[in-house]
Amino acid sequence: LGNLLWSYAKQAQLSLEVIEALGDDVNLVTTGRLAVYETSCLDNGEANIKGLFVEAARAAESFGLSQYTNQDLSNAVWAFATLGLLHSGLFKSVENEVKSRLTNNRTKFRGQEISNLLWSYATVNAQPDPSFIDAISYYVARECMGRNGIREKSLTSLFTQRQELANLAWGCAVVGQYP
Repeated sequence: LGNLLWSYAKQAQLSLEVIEALGDDVNLVTTGRLAVYETSCLDNGEANIKGLFVEAARAAESFGLSQYTNQDLSNAVWAFATLGLLHSGLFKSVENEVKSRLTNNRTKFRGQEISNLLWSYATVNAQPDPSFIDAISYYVARECMGRNGIREKSLTSLFTQRQELANLAWGCAVVGQYP
């Protein structure tokens, strides 16, 4: 699920980059997230895009999200958000699954997975339950804390790119929850 949707959304981003490279020969009405969606609609048709993503969400929910990796879950909601699509049922299911994994120490998340999850919720204005943000916060703190506070080495090994930390902070600001 995650990789299929991710590759589709990534292709839509690349389509926008091609259109931007063409310059004045092509005119889009908008830029940003809506432009990515517009280029996808031009390529495939709006009904096909929405249908693909709705069916993917239904399939994921019926299959059970516990079968998916952390990256699959992160990629799935990232793909929806990249195209500006919100499937409330899938986002809520992913939120519950991730929260369960984080609070039960069932698995290790990478910094990119965490930041992409929160970025996705913020991008489509899907308001996660405060316990979701708390679970992310506790996980990050647990992974990065030493006896004397935050261990910089742990922080940089969890979040390998500064953009990941920026996305995490931006996501918290947009959803209005500050752990």
